[in-house]
Amino acid sequence: MEKDFNKFGNLTEGDWQKISDEAKNLIKKMLTYNPSFRISAQEALNDPWIQRNAPTAALNPQLLRNIVGFYVSFFFEKCNKNKNV
Repeated sequence: MEKDFNKFGNLTEGDWQKISDEAKNLIKKMLTYNPSFRISAQEALNDPWIQRNAPTAALNPQLLRNIVGFYVSFFFEKCNKNKNV
């Protein structure tokens, strides 16, 4: 799991310094490569961080771009792996 999440870079630098450990843990659970171990959307919505912060927390626009970029690179990486099989 940590390997996949580290594609974002160092979690102690830049914008990540502003993100709580609890929020980072939720992100890690959502970005787990193996779907068998990844939390579901419902589990994410029930996460204590979401329950406590989602209605009032503003999402950093750069963080959102990073998440989208990670997903896009993950998607293309997966497509390339499937093509080479």
